Amino acid sequence: MSRRFEPVACLAGFLLLLASAAMGTAAGAATSAAAGTAGGAASAGTAAGAPAAAEKPRPGGAPPAAGSAARAPAEILVPETTGTDRDRWLQEGDRLMEAGKYDDAAVAYEKADRVRPNDPAVLAKRATLELRRGNPHEAVTLYGRTLALQPGYYDFRVGLARALAADGKFDASIKEWEGILEAHPVDYIVLLGAAQTCGWAGQFEKAIVFYERLLTHHTNSIEGLLGLASVLAWNDEFERSMDIYRRVLAIDAKNREAKIGMARVNGWQGKLAEARRMYEGLLAETPDDRILLVDYAKVLAWSEEYDAAIRIYERVLAADPENTEAKLGLARVVAWNGDLDRAEQIYDAVLEEQPRNRDAVMGKIQVLYWGGRPLGANPNRGGEDAAPGGGLGPDRPHKPGTANPPAPDSAKSSGTGSQASKPAP
Repeated sequence: MSRRFEPVACLAGFLLLLASAAMGTAAGAATSAAAGTAGGAASAGTAAGAPAAAEKPRPGGAPPAAGSAARAPAEILVPETTGTDRDRWLQEGDRLMEAGKYDDAAVAYEKADRVRPNDPAVLAKRATLELRRGNPHEAVTLYGRTLALQPGYYDFRVGLARALAADGKFDASIKEWEGILEAHPVDYIVLLGAAQTCGWAGQFEKAIVFYERLLTHHTNSIEGLLGLASVLAWNDEFERSMDIYRRVLAIDAKNREAKIGMARVNGWQGKLAEARRMYEGLLAETPDDRILLVDYAKVLAWSEEYDAAIRIYERVLAADPENTEAKLGLARVVAWNGDLDRAEQIYDAVLEEQPRNRDAVMGKIQVLYWGGRPLGANPNRGGEDAAPGGGLGPDRPHKPGTANPPAPDSAKSSGTGSQASKPAP
């Protein structure tokens, strides 16, 4: 909008406009910086664990890969900064990281680091980026440097605990969470992080304690309730798990993760008809959901509907040829259906890419055993001296030359395919 100024007021008005523009620029920068900090705070409350859309890792595994579709690790908070070259490069790095341009973001953060070397805020941003890029070991190193410069800073300690978990160092991560809890005993983020990490580590009893402690102070936390229900199921406390899932649905009747959890628990208990009914209802809403399709195929296989299960696995692999869980599931089912040669070929293909995949190693051992073939040659093409686990026999008694499937609960808790047969908490 144009304005008219009287001649006498022109100069004063012009100077006022300049001052206003300068103030607007400064306010914009401050707002942008505050928004970045607030965004970090919101993300810090996000669990580093896996989302409803993806399988969580099995016990003894690692959390979902940083930056994966499962859930990107939360950004840590950094102290507020002022308008310097360092801050400009930090903001540029943040923008690029959120856009998924990780290499460009790394360049921006490196420039910020050159402006002010060994700045904890810059190091923390670099650590966040490394988690997003799937480099948790490097993130652990960077968080260690930030804490050496700024000991005890809450957000840096939270970031370190998450990075340690992502790096598979569960005991160290749990110890870090417990240390933070000494200063923040009812903190939601810390209690949730501790509970999730214990679940990933297979320390189910300890995970349950942390979840219950969290829910004492945050009664209707959906994330806490879902986590507790999942861990209870892993701990074979099926009825209690189902009760928690029902509690979630009482709060949110449309909660999809609770419905999926109930379907899985029904399958693990051998309530296959009910599990099938629930999966079919969920798939009617999202027919191309590969996670659901894989779970549904397992239930079909446990129901000894092998051809139907094989068709589902093949459908998943047609859309996602690198889906390891679908490959392992297909190998198990074709073996149970008596096609041991094809099962061996599938296991070999997995081991070619992942020589230490435990489920593929144990699956191939069982296929050889069921086929009456010698076990002297290690099926692990990675050259390991012995397959992990030590067991060579099948999950249940079988006829020579045939491959009987394990019962659903057996497939959940023991033997070949056991860990791949269910999501981790």
